[in-house]
Amino acid sequence: MHGTQTRCPVGPLAVALSGILGVGLGGYSWAMSAARTDQVIQRLIELTCTPYRTIPIWLALSAALPRDWDADPGLFRQSP
Repeated sequence: MHGTQTRCPVGPLAVALSGILGVGLGGYSWAMSAARTDQVIQRLIELTCTPYRTIPIWLALSAALPRDWDADPGLFRQSP
């Protein structure tokens, strides 16, 4: 029961924080209307967000693959 009460506000808070940051940075970039400032802001966003794009893929793979799979496929093993 307590885990649900703690976890429920996390989603809306994350959405609100990303919305505030997105509107703030986008508004600042638009208000400055300088190509250099816009490029710097976009590259900073790209550098901070790019590593997190693959997390759902890795989570799905880890849930789909069996736990007893060996990491070594054995393709280059010599037969005895």
